[in-house]
Amino acid sequence: MNRKSLLFVLLAVGLTSFVAACGGGGKPKQQIILAMTTPPPSATEIKLTSPLSATVTNDASNGGVLWTLACDTGANCGTLTAASSASGDTIGYTAPSTIPADDIVPGRPDLSGMLVVVTATSATDSTIFAASNMVVVPISDTSFVAGPYAFVVSGSDASDNIYSAAGSVNAGRPARHS
Repeated sequence: MNRKSLLFVLLAVGLTSFVAACGGGGKPKQQIILAMTTPPPSATEIKLTSPLSATVTNDASNGGVLWTLACDTGANCGTLTAASSASGDTIGYTAPSTIPADDIVPGRPDLSGMLVVVTATSATDSTIFAASNMVVVPISDTSFVAGPYAFVVSGSDASDNIYSAAGSVNAGRPARHS
C-alpha cells in the first residue's frame, strides 16, 4: 500500500468515527431532578405549621412542583398553603387539629401518632418525585395530662425573706356540653 492509499484509508476511518460519535448532533436531554430542599420535620404536633420547599433542576419548561399529602384512609392529613409552587419557593404545611382515635395509645403520647406522607412531584414529569414521612403527634392534646398533680415552690425575695408554697391540682378532662 502506498502512502496516498494509507492516508486515504486513515482519513476515511477517522471521518467515519467522527460521524458515528456525533449521533445526529445536538446535546442529549438532561434528566429532570427534584429534591426536597426543606422537607417536613420527622414529627410535629397537631395544629403546628412547618415550611416545605423543593427544587427542580434541568426542567426546561420550569413547570415547578405539585404537592400532595397522604395519611390514614378518611383521616384529615392537614393542609397545604398551596397545591403547587415554583421551584425553590416555600409553602406551608399545617398539621390537623386532631388525629384518628386508632392512632392514639391511651396514656402513652410517646407511642401515639398519625403517619403523613408529603410528596413533591415535578409538574413537567410526574414520574419524578420526592416523598418524606412525618408523624403528627397529639402532644398538645390536654387529655393526656388529666390527673392529680402536686407542686412545691420556695425561694427568697429581694429582702432575703424566705417563702414557700405547696398545693395540688387535679387536671381533669374538659367538660362536654350537650
